[in-house]
Amino acid sequence: MTKSLSLIGISGSRVGQSIVFSARSTILGTDPECGVVFQDRLILPRHAEFRAALGRWFVVSLDPRAAIFVNGQPVTGQQRVEHGSLITLGATTFRAVIGELERAVGETHVHTPTESQGREDWWRD
Repeated sequence: MTKSLSLIGISGSRVGQSIVFSARSTILGTDPECGVVFQDRLILPRHAEFRAALGRWFVVSLDPRAAIFVNGQPVTGQQRVEHGSLITLGATTFRAVIGELERAVGETHVHTPTESQGREDWWRD
């Protein structure tokens, strides 16, 4: 079983907020059909996918123009996410936390498809 992935905002407009991924695959972008919807001019409609495979987490660029960095290195395809990795999506940087499900102020849980339709519009301002 794959542990959950939490992204905790450490810079940009989402400082102190977090996203918790427990579904095997969640798409992030500005498109209202994405699992996590951002309102950020640097985020594309289908920007990135967070995917669990073989007990590990990966971030996948869904557009060659997507601004995605892991530990300062650009992601052009798929990149493994480790506990403590710094992930920059658009104008916001997050710290990755794997396996710790403590709820924090500002945290939003991305539900699995059995809990809802696999989608939350919490990122909307």
